[in-house]
Amino acid sequence: MTLNFAQTVLTDRLQALTRALDADAAPGRINLYSGPRPAPGANVTSQTLLASIPFQKPSSGGVVNNVLTLNYVAGPVLAVGTGVAVWARFVDGGGGYVADMDVSPVLMPDGLPGTSEIQLDNTQIYAGGSVTIRDVAKLTEL
Repeated sequence: MTLNFAQTVLTDRLQALTRALDADAAPGRINLYSGPRPAPGANVTSQTLLASIPFQKPSSGGVVNNVLTLNYVAGPVLAVGTGVAVWARFVDGGGGYVADMDVSPVLMPDGLPGTSEIQLDNTQIYAGGSVTIRDVAKLTEL
């Protein structure tokens, strides 16, 4: 059995993420953490917050051909912790959970491209250093 959605429904499903990110007066954020990655939405316990990158407001760059582009601060941000970035959490402006995803380098040690939703030049982060996201996967509905 196949489930098909109208174009308006596909677009709305993608925009639901940005509605959640923009729900608070303050902009949502991409928080980068050391491992291990907890269960979806579970409390952060032993993981170290390495950096927090704000989304622009609105966080949606639009949906074109079933692909959502996110608007986030593309320039470097100051790292607040030291460790290896393993996962990221999208939170709304009040810190509420929106989504979790994996982090990888743009190029893996074997020279192949990174496959995670969030890609950094280097996943080793040092407090006081700068962090720049090189790519956030564009979210697609089919």
